[in-house]
Amino acid sequence: MYGSRIAAYNGGNISVESLQGDVNAGSGGASFIQVSTSFVDPITGKPGIYVERVFGSGIVANTLVDSTAVPNSSSVPGNITVQTPRGDIFASEGGIVQEALNGNVSAGPTVTLVAGTPPSDGSPGFVGNIDLGTSGVIGGTVDATANGNITGLVISRQNSTINAAQTFSGTVLSGGTANLSASSVSGTSTIIGVGGVSVSGTLGVGAAVLGQNVSVNGGAAQSTLGATAAASATSQAAANTATADAAKEVAATDESGDDDKKKKGKGPLLSHRVGRVTVLLPAKS
Repeated sequence: MYGSRIAAYNGGNISVESLQGDVNAGSGGASFIQVSTSFVDPITGKPGIYVERVFGSGIVANTLVDSTAVPNSSSVPGNITVQTPRGDIFASEGGIVQEALNGNVSAGPTVTLVAGTPPSDGSPGFVGNIDLGTSGVIGGTVDATANGNITGLVISRQNSTINAAQTFSGTVLSGGTANLSASSVSGTSTIIGVGGVSVSGTLGVGAAVLGQNVSVNGGAAQSTLGATAAASATSQAAANTATADAAKEVAATDESGDDDKKKKGKGPLLSHRVGRVTVLLPAKS
């Protein structure tokens, strides 16, 4: 339903499992909802109610905006777990979001997505895909595993761990370490890790892996940021020509300036020139 959601607004955990089908976060909605939290003041023993307006749709785990307003409220959002052993996971337009509305960015909360079942004990397993789309998944630590493809946007405040049995295509932005393992990584993919990046799989032409410590297929870690390009012979020649032309222009300007000065020297003695403004001074009596 448009605007519907599965949400926990005061640190509660969310667990969604579809044993035989898919999980879809839905089309979402661009509207606020009113969240009311009842409590008993531990000092006065009187009941109270805290009301706030919260924006969010899809699958959402938040804290209260003002955690201090409700006694014993959670300071961090709860965990989100979505499992589809015989189906796919779709973030769609609703998205999957784990956010501390009180500003607390400490580590701890996780988002765990598991689609499909890997082969085991002679069983072929079940191919399940994770399609995060443009709304994507946003959380503290994000772990996504699919016995198929993973596509879309992943944003994590801490680490991200992405495991796709087949193809990964999308963007990963991790405030910690971005760990990506896939049979192949599409050339349109971008993987960024502030704390580091580890990628395993066949990288398509054009795939971008960015970080101070990047390791691809077990290779030695290296920085892929801030490479300095050497100037080509053509660019050097163009620069030298431009410099020479500029020097000629300055020299020509100086020469014309000297001629003007000579001509102006024959002008009236009772004038004073400043810039492009001529000021006429009255003659002395």
